[in-house]
Amino acid sequence: MRFQRAIIAVIICVFLFFFSDALQIEYSAYHNQHDKSRTARIISTVASTETNLNEKCKLRYLSYECAGYFNKIIGRRHLDNMYRLDNGHLVSVGGSGNTSKAVDALKSFADFCAEKGLPFLYVNIPKKYVRNDDLTTFGVKDGTDQKADKFLDALSQAGIHVLDVRPYLLSHYSDPYDAFFKTDHHWKISTGLYCAQILSSFLKEQFGIAIVPERIRDENFTVDLLPDSWAGERGKKTGASYSGLDDFELIKPTDITHFHLEIPVRNLNKTGDFSIMLDESRFDTDYWGRRYGVSFYYSYLFGNDPVQIIQNADQDSGKILIIKDSFAQSVNPFLALTANTVVSWDVRYNYSSLRDFIADNDFDIVIVMYSESMINAYRGDRYMYDFS
Repeated sequence: MRFQRAIIAVIICVFLFFFSDALQIEYSAYHNQHDKSRTARIISTVASTETNLNEKCKLRYLSYECAGYFNKIIGRRHLDNMYRLDNGHLVSVGGSGNTSKAVDALKSFADFCAEKGLPFLYVNIPKKYVRNDDLTTFGVKDGTDQKADKFLDALSQAGIHVLDVRPYLLSHYSDPYDAFFKTDHHWKISTGLYCAQILSSFLKEQFGIAIVPERIRDENFTVDLLPDSWAGERGKKTGASYSGLDDFELIKPTDITHFHLEIPVRNLNKTGDFSIMLDESRFDTDYWGRRYGVSFYYSYLFGNDPVQIIQNADQDSGKILIIKDSFAQSVNPFLALTANTVVSWDVRYNYSSLRDFIADNDFDIVIVMYSESMINAYRGDRYMYDFS
C-alpha cells in the first residue's frame, strides 16, 4: 500500500511540475472567454498541455535515445520508411511514377518565360544518393533515378534547357555518398558550394549571363569543421543514439563582401557581409539541442520561405530567379557571390502570382531547381509544378 501511494505521489508531482503552466493558461482562458463550450475548453487544455510537455520536458529525448539504442542493439535496419545502410547512411526509397503532368507544366511555364524574352533552365538535383546494390538485403529498389531520366529526356525533347547535376557529383566524389549527410536527406554545405560552381559556370557559358564564377573557387573559402555536432532530420526520427551524429562544415568566403538580404516573412532586412546570410545561433545549443533541436543545415539562409532576395553590391550584373526546394538553401548564398541579385521563390509557401512577379521584375534568367524527389510531387496542398 505504501509503495502504491508513493507511486501515485510521484505521478501527481510530475503532473503538477510539467502541466501547471498549461492548466494556468486554461484557467485564465476559461474566465476570459465564457462563450467557450466545455468541449472546446477540454481540447484547449489538451493542446496546451501537449505543447507545454514538448517544450519543457526534455525527458522525452531520453525515450528517443532508449528506443534508438534498442533498435541498434537488435540490429534493426528498417525504420519509418528509412533504411540504414552498411555505411551508416539513412536513406529512403522512391518510386518511378508518371511524369507527364510535370512535363506539361514546365512546357507551359517555359513558354511563358519565352514570351517575356527570358531564358529558362531546369536544374535536376539528385535526391540523397542510394545504390540499388545497397538495398538488396532489404528486398527493395529505388526508382527515383529512372523517373528522373524519363523526365529530363522529355524536357529535352520539348526544347527545354536542362542541367543535370547527377553526373557532376558522380565524377567529383570517389564515393558519392560523401556528398550527403548520413543523418539527413540534404547534401552537405560543401556540395551546395560545388553545385553553385557548376551552375554559375553553366549560366555564363551556355546563356552568356554576366556573372563571375571565378569568385567561388574552392581556394576563396575557409572551412571550419564542427565534428560530430548534429543529428539531421532522419537522425532525429530514429534517435541520435541509433543514427549517430554528423560533422558540419561552416564555409565562408575569404574576400570582403557587401550584401543586402531581405526575407519579408521573417521581417528580415539586413545589410552587411556574407555573414548576414548565416544563422550561427543554431550552433549555440546544448547536448539535447544538437541531437533533437534545430537543423544545422538551415544555418544557411535560415529556412524555407516564400521569397528571399539577396543583393550583392560587389557585382554589377546578373539577376537570377530560382524556383526552389530546400536544397537551394546551401546553393544560393554561394551563387550570390557571382551575381548582382539572386531571388528564390518557394511554391510550397508562396500563394502570390509567380508570373506577375516575373513580369514586374527584370530578371536575366528563370531557373527551376528541384531535387528529384520533387518530380510531380505535392507538398501539403501545393503541387510543386504549379507555376501560376
